[in-house]
Amino acid sequence: MLRTLFELAKKHVAMCVLDFAPATPDQVQTKPSKGLYVGTGGDITITTASGKTQTIPNVAGGMVHPISAICIKTSGTTASGIFFTY
Repeated sequence: MLRTLFELAKKHVAMCVLDFAPATPDQVQTKPSKGLYVGTGGDITITTASGKTQTIPNVAGGMVHPISAICIKTSGTTASGIFFTY
C-alpha cells in the first residue's frame, strides 16, 4: 500500500513540474517561473514579471514554492540550490 502511494505521488509531482532550470543569479529569464525549488533555505530576493524587486524571508529548503519570478538577485539572497520551475 505504501509503495503504491509513493508511486502515485511521484507521478503527481512529475505532472506538476513540467520543466526546470537552475537559477543563475542576476540573469533575467524570458518567461516567469511557476515556482522556485529551493535546496537550502534562506532569504530570496526576486524580480517579478512586472519588474518589482521583492525579498522573501526564511524560505524553507528542500521543496518547491509557488513563487513566480523572472530573476533571482544576488544581493539579499542567502538561500542556495535554487531552480526555476515551469
